[in-house]
Amino acid sequence: GWRGEAAVRLLGGPEEGRAWRVFPGLFAGGGLDIMTSAMLAALPPLPRRRARVLDACCGSGVIGAALLQRDSSLRLHLLDADAVALAAAAENVPQARRLLLCSGWPDEAAAFPRRAAAGRRPARYDWIVSNPPVHRGQPDCFDVLVQLIRGARRRLRPLGVLWLVAQEQVPVGRLLALHGSFEWVKADVSEDGRFVTWSAGGRAAGPRLAAPDGRLRKRAEEWLAAEPAEAEPEGARAGGQPRKRQCV
Repeated sequence: GWRGEAAVRLLGGPEEGRAWRVFPGLFAGGGLDIMTSAMLAALPPLPRRRARVLDACCGSGVIGAALLQRDSSLRLHLLDADAVALAAAAENVPQARRLLLCSGWPDEAAAFPRRAAAGRRPARYDWIVSNPPVHRGQPDCFDVLVQLIRGARRRLRPLGVLWLVAQEQVPVGRLLALHGSFEWVKADVSEDGRFVTWSAGGRAAGPRLAAPDGRLRKRAEEWLAAEPAEAEPEGARAGGQPRKRQCV
């Protein structure tokens, strides 16, 4: 059959790894890729017990599984646009509290029906973590990354943090400056210089970049000095009607 199984070794896990459900066509073959490994190495301890975390663009669930390994009290939600990836994640991370199948941010009433019925606000997260896709075929495509940045702040708790990892050349800092509403933005460069783990939090009219690496700091200043393009309002489409993203 087309169902496959691999062994994935997570940081701090058993040497032989753990059994992992994979399917053809999943990112990195459904396993642990080097960029996600760089992000997991850069993440600090979870901010509190029973933290609520969203693994956006979760793929087969590697990031969520690694965080649960650090703290089993974690309240984890998994989101992906690929039904096959989410099916794998459901098997690999059965502790996940909620599986969100949608492109972009979910329709909140559909994603959290009990809260909506009670007139309560949708769940807010302590962390949103993501290794987002930045390619559609060969050319770079930052649509998913921009959607994540635009919608993250209102879905985070007041002290919540957005965590993103990308290759060094992907202009995450500039996109955070243009489309985010964070008080602070930081960058952690991997040891080999190939990947950057970005973190952003707080609420402000515009972010302040605090990149520890001098080269990245200079580049961030150049990005902020660039004239911003006019941004389409979140969820807008032609004709001015909102786009409703359904969640299954």
